[in-house]
Amino acid sequence: MIATVIIFTLAACSGPPKTPQPSAQFQMPSQPASATAAPAASAPASDERAAPTESVDWLTYRNLPFGFSFEYPAVYNIPENKTQCGLWEEAGADGIVVHWGSRSSLAAFPSHGESGEELITARMSQDATNVEMTAVSADGVPGLKATFRFGGLARFGEIYAFENQGQGYVASFTAGAMCQPEGFPWLEPAVFDHALQSLIIDR
Repeated sequence: MIATVIIFTLAACSGPPKTPQPSAQFQMPSQPASATAAPAASAPASDERAAPTESVDWLTYRNLPFGFSFEYPAVYNIPENKTQCGLWEEAGADGIVVHWGSRSSLAAFPSHGESGEELITARMSQDATNVEMTAVSADGVPGLKATFRFGGLARFGEIYAFENQGQGYVASFTAGAMCQPEGFPWLEPAVFDHALQSLIIDR
């Protein structure tokens, strides 16, 4: 009897990813990139998620060929922070990947008709557990968000996928050694949240 209960419990815990549920849209900033107001953080994936109340200066990254922009901290551009935290681009076979911080990136490329779930699944770790998918939008463009755990309870990740006019946009964050400039109050998960909240996709 005990063995039967254990088998049913394990089977219930290892089911497929949850189907997308509607969620609130990202709130776009009402001030320019130099605004100092702290953004409203999205649902925390860890205790490091919440943004502090200290003012932050933001810069805007814009990519005209792939039609998107987002904000990142100006402190990342200070020379002594660039090695660990700076923003940089990497060319892909048919697109581009923009990295900032130590654990954050956004890839843009032709979507070839792939759905948000397909875009996410192709980029998620094979050992991901506790996968949950939620419907989201960025600047009016519908998308999908996946949260998951991997390599133990202390490791978590997020992947956002959007498709617009034949272009795919996939942003991801995975916990690990993070960017933390000296004296800068925001941890990288909160910076990633702000980047996604400020994401604009041209339509």
